[in-house]
Amino acid sequence: MNEKNDTGRLSNTENPRHENFHPPVTAASDTSSFGNEPPVQASPDIPEDMPPAGFQVQTSPGKYPAFTAAAPASPEEVPSSSGVPADIPPSGFQINAAPAVSQPTSPPREYAPPQSDPVSQRAFSSTPYPPPYPPSPYAPPPYLSPPYNPPQGGHTTPYGAPPQYSPVRNTYLRKDHAGILAEAKKPSGFAAVLLCYFFSVLFSEMIFRGGLGISVPVLTLLFYALFASMMRRKPEPPPLSASLLLIPIGLIALSFMLIDSPFVKFINVLMLMALIPVQLTKMSGSSPAGVFSPAMFLDAIYCVIGRPFYFLDTPFSALSGGFGKKSGKSGKTGKILLGLLIALPVVIIFIALFVGADDVFRYVLDFIIRNLKISLSGLFIDLLVGVLLAIYFSALLITFAGSSQRAKREIKQRKGIDNTVVSAFLATVCTVHIAFVAVQFAYLFGARDSLPGGISYANDARRGFFELLAALAISTLIAILVTVFARKNEAGKLTKPTSFFLTIMILCNYVIFISAFYRMSLYVGRYGLTVLRVSVLWFMALLAAALLGIIIKAWLPGFKALRFASVCIIVMVIGLNAVNLNGLIAKYNVDRYIASGYEWDLDVPYLSRLGHSASSQTARLIELDTPVKSEAAFALRYQAQSLAKKSWRDFALVDLSARSVYRQYGISSTPDGNIYDDEGYDINGLDKSGYDRDGYDRYGYDRYGYDREGYDYSGFDKNGYDRDGYDHYGYDRDGYDRYGNYDEYYEDNYGYETY
Repeated sequence: MNEKNDTGRLSNTENPRHENFHPPVTAASDTSSFGNEPPVQASPDIPEDMPPAGFQVQTSPGKYPAFTAAAPASPEEVPSSSGVPADIPPSGFQINAAPAVSQPTSPPREYAPPQSDPVSQRAFSSTPYPPPYPPSPYAPPPYLSPPYNPPQGGHTTPYGAPPQYSPVRNTYLRKDHAGILAEAKKPSGFAAVLLCYFFSVLFSEMIFRGGLGISVPVLTLLFYALFASMMRRKPEPPPLSASLLLIPIGLIALSFMLIDSPFVKFINVLMLMALIPVQLTKMSGSSPAGVFSPAMFLDAIYCVIGRPFYFLDTPFSALSGGFGKKSGKSGKTGKILLGLLIALPVVIIFIALFVGADDVFRYVLDFIIRNLKISLSGLFIDLLVGVLLAIYFSALLITFAGSSQRAKREIKQRKGIDNTVVSAFLATVCTVHIAFVAVQFAYLFGARDSLPGGISYANDARRGFFELLAALAISTLIAILVTVFARKNEAGKLTKPTSFFLTIMILCNYVIFISAFYRMSLYVGRYGLTVLRVSVLWFMALLAAALLGIIIKAWLPGFKALRFASVCIIVMVIGLNAVNLNGLIAKYNVDRYIASGYEWDLDVPYLSRLGHSASSQTARLIELDTPVKSEAAFALRYQAQSLAKKSWRDFALVDLSARSVYRQYGISSTPDGNIYDDEGYDINGLDKSGYDRDGYDRYGYDRYGYDREGYDYSGFDKNGYDRDGYDHYGYDRDGYDRYGNYDEYYEDNYGYETY
């Protein structure tokens, strides 16, 4: 018999919701006749929610077992019992597990929790939700709810998974969220943050406040050492293409230590900013695309710019994990860092005390600071800037180490611009190009003396070069746009008319290239070489290589034009670094001046602007006793002064050869960066005190404050009279003022008598 407690509910042992409750079993019957038999009267002491005999019991998986009862072999084996409810199986029944039944797709509506239930509004997680029991005195037992198997990842409750609990993907989770955060929690992530901070402080000191010299290969080597340490746990080896990219990156970074040309350094910086992201993306396995493909460049932009800023919280997660652990490598590293931070102010105090106590120690410290050019204010700025840079660099390394390979991008074939429109456009452009090419062959390459209207050939060649350069740039842009956006067939090939007109336009541009090169040669022959003229010629060579790839792409759709252009650019940049550009320009101009018998107009001040890379060629003008010897000596001292002001951060090997030239001519530098000759005067003709050979400073005043005419800053001479002969009160030496009035109180040459 079931007994009820004071609240009217079943006791714990009889409550279907209690863990010790076992659902009743029923005798097995013919399932085909289920529902046609007379109803079974339940005992009045049995709750109404108990199933009558003959029901199969199926519970929700995970908590309640499913049972069924097997009928005995014969009715005689079933003993009779009086006073036992009809739904209780007699003794001798064998209990077997119920067979698997088909599962409905959703639980009954009456057992679903209300929409306002806060449980249903919670985010999806792997923790099971507590069952929202109905408020009835007798909770529906689990075997009354239909069997329900939630989908994989769903929740398991005694009543199944309601419809609103269907698993939904967590859209707020970032791509590779779990892997990147797991990498940040590792000891390597904590160490990466600390090492990136050290690297960032060096980066700020050597690049932002230093220069582009030996600092570039040193920082490049340190960065790749950090990157390799983070990638060493990657199971797959780096691709061969990524390893090959290290060759041009290393050569370009090393060239900063070999040359000292601002233009070449600018090109090198652009190349490193393009090659390093591609190499890192390919080496980490973050992109399956080929090197120098459009998809690779897009993946590199995402991996180097987008993803680190998307995961800027990873450095803080790594720090919290490192300081939070009680043991392990990261915990020890955090304690070491804490000890170093505590020791920093103590070390500063000791250094200050030792400097005041010993002159030798102070001299050594001053010598180190003076030669390394380190300032406390600059160091403080480096520490602050290093924090910002460390957040980015550590997020970059951690995301590379913890991310998986991105899916391969499939660049869909666009419909493109109609080829009839493109062909008509190209035909019109080609007509103009052909007309200009005909004029070039007739006048520029043909009869030089037949220019119309008395036009000077040299002036026409000089003036038209930059117009031709602009036309070449526009034509190259048109060719690229047509190749990308023109409509193509299924094989990715342009139509024949489009390819034909595109080829004609590019061939006309090659004639324009020749014309522009010829015009520039005339310009250089008249005025000499400069960095700007060489850079323009180099840029034209790049355009010519790009147009060659476009011609091949127009007829062979499988040709990788972007990869071809990228390889050409890398080769040309490495070739530009192979020569000392400023020294080459200086050598050409000096040779041209000497070959002309000193009659060619040599721009000697431009040699001084080329820097110490042109020191050896400038010294030739002094050795040969040329008419510009004095100007060359001034230019050489100017170059030496620019070298003296350089720091160790932007050191280059050409500095060593330049210093030997300056020592040969007795030009030495001082710690303040000025250059003095044998007589002790700098490039401006001033000594160390700031006075020239006549004893006057740069403003024209001597040591006593008088100019070359003997007047002081106020315009009075040593006797107190100005340039017109009047004193401070406006009277001359005879006592007359500027209007000729005599002062009766005038007695001597010192002006008014004192009353």
